[in-house]
Amino acid sequence: MTGPTTGNDQFCTIIAMDTESGATRPLVSQKWDSCGRIAWTGDSKGFVLIATKQGESSTASRDQVFYVSLVSDESHRITTDLNRHYYDSLGLNRDANELLVVPFSRISQMWTMDAKGDSRTATQITSGSGDGRGGIVTLPDGRIVFIRRTGDHVDLWLMNADGTEQKQLTTDPPFLEELRATPDGRYLVFASHRDGRSHLFRVDADGGNLKQLTSGDSSEVDSDCSPDGKWVVYSSATVLNGKYTPAMLWKVPIDGGAPVRLTDRLSVSPHFSSDGRYISYAYLENQEWKLALMLADGGLPLKTFATVKNPELSAGCRFTPDGKALTYLVVQKGTTNIWLQPIDGGQAHANTDFRSGQIYNYSFSRDGSRLFLARGYDIHDVTLIKNFSR
Repeated sequence: MTGPTTGNDQFCTIIAMDTESGATRPLVSQKWDSCGRIAWTGDSKGFVLIATKQGESSTASRDQVFYVSLVSDESHRITTDLNRHYYDSLGLNRDANELLVVPFSRISQMWTMDAKGDSRTATQITSGSGDGRGGIVTLPDGRIVFIRRTGDHVDLWLMNADGTEQKQLTTDPPFLEELRATPDGRYLVFASHRDGRSHLFRVDADGGNLKQLTSGDSSEVDSDCSPDGKWVVYSSATVLNGKYTPAMLWKVPIDGGAPVRLTDRLSVSPHFSSDGRYISYAYLENQEWKLALMLADGGLPLKTFATVKNPELSAGCRFTPDGKALTYLVVQKGTTNIWLQPIDGGQAHANTDFRSGQIYNYSFSRDGSRLFLARGYDIHDVTLIKNFSR
């Protein structure tokens, strides 16, 4: 495998090498965003590999198992479930035409519980296999918007707080993540992959009027909306000479326009306080993640906090509705719980008390009385695939 990395044209290709002369040549024409283990079929007319096709690294089709024919120079996807797969897990029984692969995926459903965190109050309210993991927001009328995966599509869905009257809001773009909403419920903001980069987009509360908010040679995923609904703060990393620079925090008007930089060091997962005065974020220091609090206009942190062991900060460090603490996910003994870090510097402590399962995302109700969770478990079972080649 080899791959040029000049400018934005980054990919890997499969090459063959003559064992005697050492000469190399392209084996097939297909280009890939990433490639894993390769195994030849018994008839040597093709091979299988775990890979991501070029242009699909930010879609639900990444990390799949493919069969590539040397006869036709064509590839077809073998796996069609909702799983991604470990790149070094491929095993092939050439005589039996069988494959062994190890998926890594997450089954998640939406749950609701008392905001005080007593797991005995938790109730499952959806039955999908990929609900809420990418994002959950509560609207002023109490309804919930969440991200749901169905097949290769990842879209916005709307439902009542008890899980009833579920309705799909979007079909375009087909893949999105990290959902946010303006406090008045007028707009929904999310990240989606366009033109080789992940950028921020805005839609109306009914899913219509798609508008792109960020663009250029950068990538944005994490974001949050200011309480007055005028700004979107986000983390952005720029591509320079084929590599991403450290992500920093910026903000952009909700109607689009010139972005404003807020930090000058690695900073991710920003969130506004409920009064709009502060922004929380996570940063890396001496190979350890820490939490920080700064003014909404940017600058140096006003306060910093060490995290407890094994933080999971992909969902950020969010303010509680009363603004007295930051919340973030922590994985201990294979179980995820929400932890609280008091703003006044008090001792961090667990807010939820689950003894099994994973929390992938969460959101407080507007009045602070309820928690809505994307909760489930990881899948790592070995999968046997038979008769995969054509």
